[in-house]
Amino acid sequence: MDEPTEILTEKQNRQIYSKHSVVSPSAKLPFNSSQLKGDLDNIILMALRKESDRRYGSVEDLSKDITNYLNNLPVVARPNTFFYRASKFYSRNKTASIVGIFLALSLIFGIIATTWQSIIARQQRDRAENRFNDVRKLSNSLLFEITPNIENLNGSTKAREILVKRALEYLDSLANESQTDMQLQSELASAYEKVGELQANPNKSSLNDLVGAIESYQKAQNIRHNLPITLENQKGLAENFRRYSDVIFAQNDVQSSLKATNNALEIYQRLSTENPRSLDLQTAYIQTRLDLGATYSSNNQYGEAIPIFQKAIADLAFLDQNNKEVQRISSLALAQFSNALSWDGKQPEAEVEMTKAIKITDDLTNKYPNDSLIRLNTFRIYSFASGIYEEVKNDIALEFAQKALQMANRAVETDAADLLAKATQARAFSRVGICLVNVEKISPAIENLQKAENLFRELIAQETRNLSYQRSLAILHQRLGDAQTLQTKYSEALDSYQKSAKLFENLASMDDKNTLARRDEAQALKNIGYIQIKLNQKKEAKETFQKALQIVNYLKSQNALGEIDQKMIDEIQTALEKLTFY
Repeated sequence: MDEPTEILTEKQNRQIYSKHSVVSPSAKLPFNSSQLKGDLDNIILMALRKESDRRYGSVEDLSKDITNYLNNLPVVARPNTFFYRASKFYSRNKTASIVGIFLALSLIFGIIATTWQSIIARQQRDRAENRFNDVRKLSNSLLFEITPNIENLNGSTKAREILVKRALEYLDSLANESQTDMQLQSELASAYEKVGELQANPNKSSLNDLVGAIESYQKAQNIRHNLPITLENQKGLAENFRRYSDVIFAQNDVQSSLKATNNALEIYQRLSTENPRSLDLQTAYIQTRLDLGATYSSNNQYGEAIPIFQKAIADLAFLDQNNKEVQRISSLALAQFSNALSWDGKQPEAEVEMTKAIKITDDLTNKYPNDSLIRLNTFRIYSFASGIYEEVKNDIALEFAQKALQMANRAVETDAADLLAKATQARAFSRVGICLVNVEKISPAIENLQKAENLFRELIAQETRNLSYQRSLAILHQRLGDAQTLQTKYSEALDSYQKSAKLFENLASMDDKNTLARRDEAQALKNIGYIQIKLNQKKEAKETFQKALQIVNYLKSQNALGEIDQKMIDEIQTALEKLTFY
């Protein structure tokens, strides 16, 4: 009968060893008694199991397990778990295991540290991105949500000054932080252009900061040149060129203005051909052509300007005549066409076209009395009307000049800080003064001209780099000289004409393409010559007329004089013939 195997006595263990082991029971064993609770304990228990399938299959298997035990290898009698095999490996390779453990711990701690740093970096990146998006959102809100709601409000100039300053700070910050985000770059370009429009826009209320506007438009141009070639990006670039041209023309940079306008025309012509049903593209293309015609007209190149105006007016007739912007552009196109016709010696045709322009603009003013853009458009058309009737129907010229002054006074009353409104008022006083001279109301004429002079000097002191004020002041000195001549105050008139000639000479020297300044300089020199004759300074008068003739002959060779300027040429030549002996 078999003995129970669940619990073995020390005596039974010794008997087993004495029977099956090559080791004597009395020999010194290579393990201590605590180890019996481990592998040896399990080897013995496995050897004594009743179930044959759970015992060692042979003495060799038992011997192999004992050998494994002695060599610190895993034994069959123990469950083959990961931790058991790992403990046996550690027993055999204590030094290597310790090193491995340290390496593993170092790796684990390194991974933990790297992960933690990554989490911190991601949090910082998220915070930076949130800040970036906040600034981006704020800039867009300032320019495209807040600005449209205040730019036509009365008395909003100070608010716009603060807005422009803050917006530029935000935009420059965004521009420095992201160079690869094309969507953001497109937004930045639009934002810089909006700032440029707020800084200076000849067609609407602005801060009249021409230099600042030029810088903003150039920043936007640099961005747009690097954007993908899409319809929207090309429209943005064309409009940038068009507005940039307006601003630099106001700075009397005629050559650069023409180049920018032609750049815009090239793009708009292609886009309008590709998208014939787009009203925005069609009106933008026509407006740009009108800009080109205005530039030629301002430089007395009426032969180039008149066909441009005619084609633009014809194309406008095919657009929606109930559209407010189409009506505004149509009225301005007719007025510009009328002005060019008048200066080109076609007065009857000019009056017909001006009547059409006045009808449209009066209807717009009555319909939109609080729209500052419409008011400015009306002022410009009244000024054109006064100009075409000057020296032809002086009473009508004075009537339109006074209407223009009323519009200008209203703009200043609603926003005294608006520099453009103040400049418009100065020009209106000047035009009224000119018309009063022509109807020989000298005292009120000089009063209005002096009001204009004071305003222009204030504006020049505030914006020394705004050359348009200097041109207006030069014209004013011409007209003041006319008034003083009628009063027979010849010394004062000579001083006024000389100031005018000097200002025009300075403007012309800044841009050799500014033929208008050259033409006006010749006109001032002609008037100086006449006054010098009256003051019996005939030798000086001859030199003055010769200089004037040299200028007009050059302009004639450049096709930069209108038909009406032939009168001035004839007057200069006649004066020189009378001064042959001096």
